[in-house]
Amino acid sequence: MGLAAVQGTVLEHQGTVEVTSESGRGSTFRLLLPVSDESKAIEPARSSARPARGAQGRVLVVDDESTVVSVIQRTLERSGYDVDVCSGGQQALDRYQPNRFDLVLLDVMMPDLDGVQVLQRLRAADPQARVMLMTGHAEESVQARLREFPDVTVISKPFLPKELLEEIRKLSLP
Repeated sequence: MGLAAVQGTVLEHQGTVEVTSESGRGSTFRLLLPVSDESKAIEPARSSARPARGAQGRVLVVDDESTVVSVIQRTLERSGYDVDVCSGGQQALDRYQPNRFDLVLLDVMMPDLDGVQVLQRLRAADPQARVMLMTGHAEESVQARLREFPDVTVISKPFLPKELLEEIRKLSLP
């Protein structure tokens, strides 16, 4: 997942990532970023995505990788969402209160409680809790556990900021 965070950061700076791999020798990653003129002030990158309709929703982002959280938080805030973040499942459960968040954006793989466990506990406390899961794991065991929740959107990592916003817009948050 670290590479997904790198890709998100590089794309936000209008750069690209080139990858070359050679069997038995490994992979090389080249990060290409635009050159800047140090004497010239540079404006922060702006998301090209339009703000989501009615994007005054409150979102809790839960992921144990700080770089992933940072990219997601910036993306959502630039689109008008009020964002709260935490780094683990138990912390998310402690912070969640019904009617406080319009959406919980939840990583599936975390060290303390995984995303499916958190989802189960959130739904036990609040059956109306809106949750979107993020996963970089396509293993059948993870996919099988997610089948228990057909109404929960799952977004595969790595994803681009605009893809995340599109998935959130489909949920028609209040």
